[in-house]
Amino acid sequence: MTNPVPVLLMNYDLRFGGTERQMSEAALHLDRSRFTPHVACIRLQGGRRAELERAGVPLVEFSFPSFGSWQALAAARRMAVYLRRHRIQVVHSFDVPGNLFAVPVAFTSRVPVVLSSQRAFRELTPGWYHRMLRVTDSLVDGTVVNSANLREHLHLRDGIAAERLTLIYNSVDLERFRPGEKCVEVLPGCSPVIGSTSMLRPEKGVDTLLNAFAALAPRFPRAGLVLVGTGPQHAAMETRAMQMGLSERVHFAGPVADVAPWLRRMDIFVLPSLSEALSNSLIEAMASGCAALASEVGGNSELVTDPSRLFRPGDAEDLARKLEPLLTDSVLRERVAAEGRAFVHQSFSGEKSLGRLADLYTEHLRRKGVTA
Repeated sequence: MTNPVPVLLMNYDLRFGGTERQMSEAALHLDRSRFTPHVACIRLQGGRRAELERAGVPLVEFSFPSFGSWQALAAARRMAVYLRRHRIQVVHSFDVPGNLFAVPVAFTSRVPVVLSSQRAFRELTPGWYHRMLRVTDSLVDGTVVNSANLREHLHLRDGIAAERLTLIYNSVDLERFRPGEKCVEVLPGCSPVIGSTSMLRPEKGVDTLLNAFAALAPRFPRAGLVLVGTGPQHAAMETRAMQMGLSERVHFAGPVADVAPWLRRMDIFVLPSLSEALSNSLIEAMASGCAALASEVGGNSELVTDPSRLFRPGDAEDLARKLEPLLTDSVLRERVAAEGRAFVHQSFSGEKSLGRLADLYTEHLRRKGVTA
């Protein structure tokens, strides 16, 4: 029997974002009979660090203030030493900083298999970094994407050969994200409750949801809105809700360590992003039994397959029109929720996603003559 193959997974940090969760899930649940995962970060901080430490996953930090600093070169040297010392056979970066840092170091260190990830559209990446990603595209053995829409986009817009792009959908923990008791005590007396979980940044479009809710609020006086997450728009949006007279019906939860109880508090989940590859938040909400609506961007239509549940990005009026039937009809709401949950169970289990990732590593290692 062969020894497990050492694999290094790389991300900028270990916050509670979607990419960080996907990397952590891979580190925690890859088949230990085949792989020994290590996790590297530029900033070894964030709420997911504790769960990785409890599981005994080796963690290492390669910190530097900027890519143009001398400290970045020193960090690259430290990483090269780490790769040799631990005989790392696969390096897989999960986000843009990880791609830009880990891929060149792994390539020049002659790690047998070097993989990158693209989990968001590159239009969100500033110019110099976008150009450097074109360089890393040429150094990797392949790139993992999380939606068919993004795969096509990278092929057509960035010229990446189709055979070098592997689609592996995001996974969800179906035991953790499931319908259950509405144990989060917020917005007492409000029903139904609309909600969303995301960073409060412009590209997430949460202001569209707030405006749609304000338009519907007079007709649905018992409806409430819960927004989980924080970001640069947080204070401005709280102020806007107050100015609209909705403070008693809109709850800003801020950042939370565990979104699952909050999702169970929501009857309707809305993903209003202006740009999205494949949303972890949307998958988690559907698994939790929320009736889901999403903006018609990126990979959202691969999750919400009914066109009547998709709305034009940034269009609060269109979102309000799509929300109204779900607010009005509880039977429709329950049917949409049940269909969404069944779809997620069929297509997005962690076992299926991580199995595909392990098989991808094995296939690339086989091509390089390494047994896993």
